[in-house]
Amino acid sequence: MIERGGIQAEKMKEPTVAGIRMGKNKKEKDRRSREDCKKGRARMRRSRLVWILGGAVLTAIMGAASVVSAQQKPGAQASEDYIISVQDILDIHVWKEPELSREVVVREDGKISIPLADDLQAAGQTPVELKKAITQKLSDFLADPQVTVIVKVPKKYKVFVTGNVTKPGQYESPHPVTPLQAVAMAGGLNEWASNKLIILSWEGDKPTRKVLNYKDVVSGESLEENQPLRSGDTVIVP
Repeated sequence: MIERGGIQAEKMKEPTVAGIRMGKNKKEKDRRSREDCKKGRARMRRSRLVWILGGAVLTAIMGAASVVSAQQKPGAQASEDYIISVQDILDIHVWKEPELSREVVVREDGKISIPLADDLQAAGQTPVELKKAITQKLSDFLADPQVTVIVKVPKKYKVFVTGNVTKPGQYESPHPVTPLQAVAMAGGLNEWASNKLIILSWEGDKPTRKVLNYKDVVSGESLEENQPLRSGDTVIVP
């Protein structure tokens, strides 16, 4: 009897088919649950990456749009400091005088032609300075002429850097640059460069020459001399 009871007890301890199936089902559920968690985390990472990339693309598009918009807008119209240069397209308007109002292109000699005013020097001047010059000329023929000068299509700002720099040449910029910035655009000074920077420019129809001490400007002793160059200026490093 004891042996039979022991056998029965051992049989009771043996796992049943249903128990085995339940165990397998539980393991399968646990495995699927872990896989679902992994897939969920992967989807979240992909979604986060899509949002990040989407934000970066949107930012780049908005930045490019703002740059294009800024380039399309002739900012020289609102800037009294803009220096007119050769090939700029100017809109000259004389109030109540349609015969005198016109669109002109600054010629290679830096001048423009206006009826009654003949040839006027435009390159090297600001729109305000040119307005005053036209007004003065027309005052001989009109009573209190009202003149407006607008830079309709400005030519790209450019400077020339030559001499003992790493990469001499012509450099363009969307905005005015200083002599030190022009030298930096040309790759900096080479080993044979002196401490002088020679600036060749134009004041109206007269050429000018200015000499800067490179080390004094860099050290801050003559920082006030590092003024923005005019479009078409030449920086020479002897």
